[in-house]
Amino acid sequence: MTDPTAKSLWEAITGLVREVKQCEAAGFTMAALALAYVGIDTMAYLAMPDGKSEQTRQDFIAWVDTYLKAHADQPYQYRGLDVYAARCGVLHAFRRRAYTERIPISASSATTPGASTS
Repeated sequence: MTDPTAKSLWEAITGLVREVKQCEAAGFTMAALALAYVGIDTMAYLAMPDGKSEQTRQDFIAWVDTYLKAHADQPYQYRGLDVYAARCGVLHAFRRRAYTERIPISASSATTPGASTS
């Protein structure tokens, strides 16, 4: 990685991951979660095809469906649409429940990790 732009981008991404970990270690779970969604947004932006300049929710959903994988023996496997709905709930309404009023999601994942279903 000799390109100075790539180096600074890598440092920014690893810095964001460090901040997520620091928030979690300090007990700031919602802040860590919000930063994690920012990280996914960033990675989805970077994964867009060459020539595309505007990111959409489809880019986020596609990135999650391609790269965010739970271990095969886990009962829940991430779905891009579900993670996007949860992201919108946290970033736009600052709530633990997924933002389902405008984004239909599966019933099996209607809450963000650790949230109550009641």
